[in-house]
Amino acid sequence: MSIIAFTVFLRIEMEVGTVLGGHKYFGALFFTLTNVMFNGMVELSMTVFRLPVFFKQRDHLFFPAWAFALPIWLLRIPLSFLESEIWIIITYYTIGFAPSAARAEVVANTLGTFTLLLTLVLGGFIVAKDDLQQWIKWGYYVSPMMYRQNANCPYNG
Repeated sequence: MSIIAFTVFLRIEMEVGTVLGGHKYFGALFFTLTNVMFNGMVELSMTVFRLPVFFKQRDHLFFPAWAFALPIWLLRIPLSFLESEIWIIITYYTIGFAPSAARAEVVANTLGTFTLLLTLVLGGFIVAKDDLQQWIKWGYYVSPMMYRQNANCPYNG
């Protein structure tokens, strides 16, 4: 599908600031999004196929529901990223979303600084875990800085 996508939209020239150029890119983006969504439909049939086993194990109290769902979910995430990466590698530059494979230094510095800022702020030293809002507490546990700080602290109270 990615080969079909980049042959249909092969190096389209976008007139910057025009509606016609925007239509070409929106068409390519819509096709990409639609393809990713239909790839997820395969998972739906596999999920329905596994339901009798799930219900049988649940009814006989073999395992809790999370023990059945968690491994499937964790194994599926890397495969989803791999599918997306293959799609991006094949289509991104051939369609013409970026003029070259190199990223601008300004964009790289901006994203790198923002990521570093999030890692430091959510690490628990600059802003304590108890002072974070409820909606951002997950960031504390995702931050690698938190684990380093907790490993260095003799008292984890």
